[in-house]
Amino acid sequence: MELLLDTSAQLRKATIPKGQEKLRKRARRVRYKQEHIERLKALDSPLHKMYVRADFCATEIIHQGDKLTTEYCNSRCCSVCNSIRTAKLIEGYSPVLDKLKEPQMVTLTYGQRVKKEGIRPRTEVMNKTIRQVFDTLRKRGIKAKGIRKTEIASRETDNTFHVHFHLIIEGAEVSKLIVSEWLKRATQAKRPAQDIRAFDGNYKELFKYVTKEHHNSSPENQDAIYKAMYGKRIFQPFGGIKKVSEEIEVFQIDSVLDWLGYARYPIKYTWIQEAHDWIDLKTGVCLSGYHPSQDPKPKIDKGKRKELRKARLKARQTKEIMKKTKFTR
Repeated sequence: MELLLDTSAQLRKATIPKGQEKLRKRARRVRYKQEHIERLKALDSPLHKMYVRADFCATEIIHQGDKLTTEYCNSRCCSVCNSIRTAKLIEGYSPVLDKLKEPQMVTLTYGQRVKKEGIRPRTEVMNKTIRQVFDTLRKRGIKAKGIRKTEIASRETDNTFHVHFHLIIEGAEVSKLIVSEWLKRATQAKRPAQDIRAFDGNYKELFKYVTKEHHNSSPENQDAIYKAMYGKRIFQPFGGIKKVSEEIEVFQIDSVLDWLGYARYPIKYTWIQEAHDWIDLKTGVCLSGYHPSQDPKPKIDKGKRKELRKARLKARQTKEIMKKTKFTR
């Protein structure tokens, strides 16, 4: 069947409605998610069913009345669900964390990287250690208040993993005590590997999920992280802060009357990866008008930025040396 795609919305430079802009961002995530999941599905993994479920996540949208409805997979491997989950966690936790006095961002780690078989044992040991730290403070009459997040980073050069905690803690002195007690018990850990700094309020960075999903990350390493953390808590509030559920339910977009209009009967839009959009297969009409050319330019991380600065400096120095050499000749 030949689809006549209505891509006229992609060419308009006028301001688009907020609902459509929101859906275009969702389309960008679905496009990336499909690529990410396809690589994971190709593995012989015990999590294959989860990957298949994620493959169908948000791939059908029903337009009825003035609402758009779709179903989500609620999987940790799904970048679409993770974006919704992050927003939900920020909404739930930020009002409480905003009230903390002198909030600190504390990073705790053993320092040594582990192979994939060591991720889960390392995580379990670290969880036991941090519980011992909090028990010690409690016995001294010191109440720690905040939230803890487990994060795992993979290194592609040697396929090793760095397991670490990010904590938001109330009070600089309590934070220092936590690091001190941590080092007493985590005898392999080194002080320079731990970090304490004033929390800058960047909740988006804090509530991103257990691992960063990059195109240059191997599916084998991503799979190893998902397996190690399957069924494990990622976020753990403490000190009286109420836990916010991470479950994702059917998501409904707000009124779209100023964009699509009112649909008296249900209209089904199906995701077509090659078109980067959901399409009404009966009419060929694209739903969001998204195109990859609309994507923001990728941000260069601090490490690469430093490398670029060094390269530019070296190029300038080389140029100066060549000029001087030419002059002396």
